[in-house]
Amino acid sequence: MFPENERDVNPVAIQCRNVPAGFLCPAQMYEPSGGEEVIVLATVTLKDGESQESLLKRFRKEVMQERILSEARRKRWYISPSEMRRIQKQRAIRRARRRQRQREARQKFN
Repeated sequence: MFPENERDVNPVAIQCRNVPAGFLCPAQMYEPSGGEEVIVLATVTLKDGESQESLLKRFRKEVMQERILSEARRKRWYISPSEMRRIQKQRAIRRARRRQRQREARQKFN
C-alpha cells in the first residue's frame, strides 16, 4: 500500500481529505484511486545522515535528467501542427546552412 520506509512519505500529506475533483493528493501518488494512472515525475528519498542541501541538489539533478522543466516550457503555449511544421522547416534550413558553412570552412584548410 505505502512505502515501508516512513521517511519516504510525509505523514501529513497522507491525511489529505476533501481534495477537490481533478486534484491529486500526495497519497494518491502511491495508490491511485479508481484505476487512474498517476505519473510520478521525479522523486528522491532522504538518505541516512543526508543534509537538506544535498537532497535538493539530487532532486534538481533528477528533474534536469528527466527534462521536466523543458517539457513544461515547451507545453506552456499550444502550437498548431501547421505552425510546428513551419518551425521545424526553418530549423532544418538553418541547420543545413550551418553545415554547408562548416564544410566550406574545412575545405579551405585542406
